[in-house]
Amino acid sequence: MRSLTLTFFAAAIAFGCTASSPVQAVDVREVIAETQRTSANPGTSDLVWWIPTEFWRASLANEPSVTAELLSQFEATLAPYVMFAVVHGKIGPFAGVSWTPEADLLPTIKLTGPGGEVHRPLEASGLSPDAKNLSGSLRPVLVNMLGPMGQNMHFVFFSAKDSSGAPLADPLNPGEFSFGMMDETYSWRLPLGSLLPKKHCPVDGEALNGAWQFCPWHGKKLKSQ
Repeated sequence: MRSLTLTFFAAAIAFGCTASSPVQAVDVREVIAETQRTSANPGTSDLVWWIPTEFWRASLANEPSVTAELLSQFEATLAPYVMFAVVHGKIGPFAGVSWTPEADLLPTIKLTGPGGEVHRPLEASGLSPDAKNLSGSLRPVLVNMLGPMGQNMHFVFFSAKDSSGAPLADPLNPGEFSFGMMDETYSWRLPLGSLLPKKHCPVDGEALNGAWQFCPWHGKKLKSQ
């Protein structure tokens, strides 16, 4: 698999995309907004980005250089995992940021699945060679694009399924999960509306979030089209 080329290309889209994906009818910007979380604490500089496999398909599906076979291989590499990009720092009185090193950050990280089961990040020895190459290839891209924040950003992987074999974070089906890091908790309710077809209000026809059941303004059940 031409993992290095595809990885760099995917990273550029992930952090600099400005367009939607017509084949998938998915706005990649909406996916990013829905999958990222930041701290509300003014003294903390946090970013927790859940990167579901569907994000990569929406980002790369319409690129001529990415074949269907290559995209399938890329997805297969990440399918066994739930992937996050995370960074944490403390903001000083003069806006300087002290970034938390990986050795201090990782022990505080946990993922709580839909059934309440708590999971810890996989160690590097538990990742496939391709998954390790992926995270390693992305790091210089992050540094170039985000500077010190990118230099201190870390990729965290969890097993995609809990002990019963159920998915921990399925972006296309109802559920919820939370991610804990450094005494902060970030939660997601599923499915992700950005990955679903828009629904429409029966009153005025407005296109609304595909995960919603009712119009928040008129209280009417939304229609799927």
